[in-house]
Amino acid sequence: MKKENLISIFDTAILMKDDIAVEITVPGQETTEVIITRAENLENKLEFYKKAYDENGIHCMNKDVKIVDAWCVNFFEMYDNKNGALFTSKKEV
Repeated sequence: MKKENLISIFDTAILMKDDIAVEITVPGQETTEVIITRAENLENKLEFYKKAYDENGIHCMNKDVKIVDAWCVNFFEMYDNKNGALFTSKKEV
């Protein structure tokens, strides 16, 4: 993901007061990892991403760590209230 796209998604999340999810590749893992940041911390986290990743979303200290995708979410609204599908238990089959 290009840094300019990431910044645009952060700008939208800040405007909408949403949390943000950032999907990255992690060396040694078969699947990607998703990092979720609370709306209140977005400006600080964006500054971190601007310094730690190049224009192509590649980490400046490890080229195998890359930003794959990012999107606005309402994760912590559900998490803080422990509601929504995220917190319901699976039914036994």
